[in-house]
Amino acid sequence: MRGFVGVAMVLALGTTFSAWGHGISHERAAAVAKAIRARLGGGVGRVNAQSARAMPKCSSPLSVSWLGSADEYKTAEVSCAKPTWTLYIGVSMMTLIPVPVLRHTVVSGGTISLHDVLFKDLPSEDLNGPAVTASQISQGVTARMALVKGTPVTASNVAVPVVVRAGQPLLLISRERGVTVEVGASALENGGYGQAVVVQNNETHRRLTAVLVRSAPELNGVYAIPSGPSP
Repeated sequence: MRGFVGVAMVLALGTTFSAWGHGISHERAAAVAKAIRARLGGGVGRVNAQSARAMPKCSSPLSVSWLGSADEYKTAEVSCAKPTWTLYIGVSMMTLIPVPVLRHTVVSGGTISLHDVLFKDLPSEDLNGPAVTASQISQGVTARMALVKGTPVTASNVAVPVVVRAGQPLLLISRERGVTVEVGASALENGGYGQAVVVQNNETHRRLTAVLVRSAPELNGVYAIPSGPSP
């Protein structure tokens, strides 16, 4: 996702920069950011409104409209009627996903169960690694280091139990647009349930990435199910 940018494009309509001299109260960046977030319609965005601090304080309600309709990055047009000024502020939209968060501190090497976490919707862009799933936690993941209360549980800070090792046979399932294809495959690396691993199609010898699962969900994607013992 592209980074966010605050653009201080000012239209001086009826008010000149010379009138915005010393002794004039300036607009608060927090007030502009709040007005923008109020127009997101339930979405979550990262707003950098520091450029608003160069504007004189608005004595009328701020007006916010959007330029363009991009999903990931938006530009907000923020206008003040008294005194007259306009700012263009970049807004990076964020994707919220359910993330397990620790209810309490866990020591290094400690096992984390579903009783130790609660799930919160957090921006995926802010996570240090992919979030660990409930099915992975049910297998008994362990902390790679001491983790304090409130820490999101991700693949970077916990160890997921290995259920498939390199060379183990797999059932490869590909689902797309209502069509399901099943073929034999072999794991080319170790992995645990919920993790994406590199596998090889036994018929075409093509290498691809598949998500290890116990049973394939009714969703489009490429999945691998263990079908034999580890070598």
